[in-house]
Amino acid sequence: MESVSSDIFESQVPPTDLSLIPLKELREFVEETRSRRDRAQLALDRWSSFESLLVGPRCLPGTWARRE
Repeated sequence: MESVSSDIFESQVPPTDLSLIPLKELREFVEETRSRRDRAQLALDRWSSFESLLVGPRCLPGTWARRE
C-alpha cells in the first residue's frame, strides 16, 4: 500500500529543476525583507502622525465643537 501511494504522489508532483537556496542566503533575504517592511511601517506611522497634526482631531459628524 505504501508503494502505491508513493507512486501516485510521484506521478502527480512533477520534479523540478530549481536549485536550492542555501539556508544562510535565505535567512539574509528574510532579514532584509523584514527590515524593509519595518522601515515602510515606520514611514507610514510618521506620516499618519504628521497628517493628524495638519488636519487636527477628527470628529464624528454631529459632534463638532462649537466656538463661542
